[in-house]
Amino acid sequence: MKKQEIATSGTVITCSYPPIGKTFVFDTAKYPASIQDDAKMHGYRQKFGDAKSGKNAVEKYAEVQLIHASLVAGEWERTATPDTAPLILEAVARIKGLKVDLEKRTLSKGNKTQKPTEDQLKEWSSNTTVRATMLKIRAERAAKAAAEDTDELEVEFE
Repeated sequence: MKKQEIATSGTVITCSYPPIGKTFVFDTAKYPASIQDDAKMHGYRQKFGDAKSGKNAVEKYAEVQLIHASLVAGEWERTATPDTAPLILEAVARIKGLKVDLEKRTLSKGNKTQKPTEDQLKEWSSNTTVRATMLKIRAERAAKAAAEDTDELEVEFE
């Protein structure tokens, strides 16, 4: 059983607490305009903050662009697939010993620079070595994030 359930209808929010049989209903339209503005901005910060999880800055920036585009289009739930091009480029660069510019989305060797086509990216993403390297990169990022995490992991036994 859930500890809390929240439902909305217009400006009215209903908070239910099934384990204790309590419900709290309130109309946010009764809050001062400054509170409503703060709540709205908090919602936007949360929405764009969703782009933060487990990605590098280039991937986060790309995700923020997709979130923005979906909101402008009137879609709260973004349905586009994540942009994996930066991760594919990083993997190919590692495998081939190339330099990568994730912002320009180019690969370089010496004085030669190439911007891969969508078809090349698609082909590379299906390569087993590239896929394995992408997983390694993600694992390294996860390990780094875990090492920087200050939250305590609690395990309780009764």
